[in-house]
Amino acid sequence: MGNKWSILILLVLLFGFVLGGCQGKGSLAPQPVDPSLDICHKCKMTLVDVAFVGQCLYENGQVYKFDDIGCMINYFKANNDEEKNAGAIYFMGYDSKEWLEVSEAYFVKGNMATPMSSGIVAISTNSEAQSLADRIEGKVLSWEEVKDVHGS
Repeated sequence: MGNKWSILILLVLLFGFVLGGCQGKGSLAPQPVDPSLDICHKCKMTLVDVAFVGQCLYENGQVYKFDDIGCMINYFKANNDEEKNAGAIYFMGYDSKEWLEVSEAYFVKGNMATPMSSGIVAISTNSEAQSLADRIEGKVLSWEEVKDVHGS
C-alpha cells in the first residue's frame, strides 16, 4: 500500500509542475529589489531609491531592473522597442510603495528629482496622480504618453 501512495504523490507533484509551467503572462510576479546588489539595466547605476524603480520580466526568466522610469523608456527606444517582448512590466508606486503593473499605473511627469532626472513617477490612483501633478507643476500621463514625451 505504501508504494501506491508514493506513486500517487509523485504523480500529483508532477502534474502540479506541468500546470505551473503552463501559466501565462499573469504568472510573472515582480521581483524584490536589493539596493545593495541590483543595478539599472540601462545606466548601470545602483537602485538606491526603490521609490522610482521599474522592472521588465520576460517569459524566459530574465528580469531587467531600472533605477528610473526614464531609463526603462530609453532602453526600449534603444533596443527596437523591446517592450513588445516583455511578459510583464512593473513600477514601484511612488505613493503606495507597492508594485503596480504598467496597465494599472498612472504616471506623473513634472518638476521632481528622480535618479536619472526623468521627473517621472508611477502612482496607484488617478486622484493621487492629479494631486501630485498639481503640487509639482506636472501632468498626469498614460504609459503611451510618457513614452512619447520622454526624450523628445
